[in-house]
Amino acid sequence: MLTSLLLVGFAFAQEAPEAPEADPAWSHIVNGKSEKGFKSAVGIGFMLGDFRYQACSASLITPRMLLTAGHCTAEIEAQSGLTDAQVVANGAAFFGPNVESAPTVLGFKALKVHPKYTNNGQVIRNDIQVIVLDEDSDETPTWFQTELLTAETAIGQDVVSVGYGITSSADQNSSGIKRSATLVLSDMDDQFLYTEAAGNKNKANVCSGDSGGPQYHQDTNGKWTQWAVHSFVYSLSGAQPDPCLVASGSTRTDAFADFILNQVDAEYGTTDRCEINGNYDDRVCDTDCADPDPDCDLDTNGDGLVDDGEFNKADVNGDGSVSDKELIRAQSGGCNQTGTAPLGLVGLAFAGLALRRRR
Repeated sequence: MLTSLLLVGFAFAQEAPEAPEADPAWSHIVNGKSEKGFKSAVGIGFMLGDFRYQACSASLITPRMLLTAGHCTAEIEAQSGLTDAQVVANGAAFFGPNVESAPTVLGFKALKVHPKYTNNGQVIRNDIQVIVLDEDSDETPTWFQTELLTAETAIGQDVVSVGYGITSSADQNSSGIKRSATLVLSDMDDQFLYTEAAGNKNKANVCSGDSGGPQYHQDTNGKWTQWAVHSFVYSLSGAQPDPCLVASGSTRTDAFADFILNQVDAEYGTTDRCEINGNYDDRVCDTDCADPDPDCDLDTNGDGLVDDGEFNKADVNGDGSVSDKELIRAQSGGCNQTGTAPLGLVGLAFAGLALRRRR
C-alpha cells in the first residue's frame, strides 16, 4: 500500500492526506556515488545569465533529443504560470559531471510531453516527455528499450540510476553533481518499474531532483540500454516517513516506445537509430541496426571493428571510401565471379544497397 508519493523533480511534493513529510526539496540519489561516466545522462534546468539552475535529470537518446519525465516541465508550468515557449526560451541541458562547470550547455527547441500525462497528487500516469535540443550534442546517445519487458525478464535485474544532486537530505550544498547507484528491480506494472531501497546495495534509491533521469540496464554483451525514466518515490505501509529512503517508481520506456519513436520520426524522418547516430559506415560493426551494417561485411577478423588493413583491402580503387561494388566484392571474399547472373537480379542487389545508404 502506498502511504505517500513524491514526484522526484521539484520542490512541491504531491502527497496523500496525512502522509508523512517527504525529503526536503532538491535531494537526489540517496547513497549513490559520484559519476563521471554515463555521458548520455545530463542535468536539465534553466540558464539565467550566468546563473545555472538544475531542476531535473534527463538522458540523450539521439544527438539532439532528450528523454525525461513529463512532470519535469508540466508541473513547473502549472505552478509558475510559465508557458512552453518561456520554458523553451530559458531551458538548458548541462553535459558533464558537474552542472556548475559543465563544458557544454545546450538550449531547448521544443517540449513534447505525453498528451495523456496526468497527476492528481496521488496517482501519476504517462509521466514521460521528449525534449528537442536546439543543436546536436557531441556525446554518444544511449538507445532505449523498445521491446516489451516481462516480469520474468525484468524483476530481479540490476539497473543503474543516474541523476544530479546531493548524497543525502542532510547535505543540501552538493547538488548539481552527477551520481549513480545500482538498484534491484522488485516489481513492475503496465507503466512503471519499482525498486525498494532495502533490497539495494547501501539502501540506495532516487529522490526529488532525479526526475527524468535514466535507469540503464547492461546486457550480457556489455551493452547499455535505457529501461526507464525516474518518476516518483513512495512509502510502504508502516515504513519510514521519508519516501526517498523507501521505494521508487520509474516510467518504462518499452511501455511508451510508440510515443517516443513518433517524436524521433517527426524530428528525423526515420526511427533507425543507426542512421540517426551515424552508425552506418563508421568502421564499427553494429549488429542491432534496422538494416545490415556494411561495416560488418568489412570486419573480416570478427573483432567488431574495421581496421585500416580491412578497409584498405576493400577499398580497391583507393579513393578512401567503399562503393557498393567494392562492398559486394568484399562480401564475396574478393573473388571474381565466373558465372553470369541474371541482369535483373544484379540490378536489384545494387538497388537494395543504394536504398539502404540513402535512408
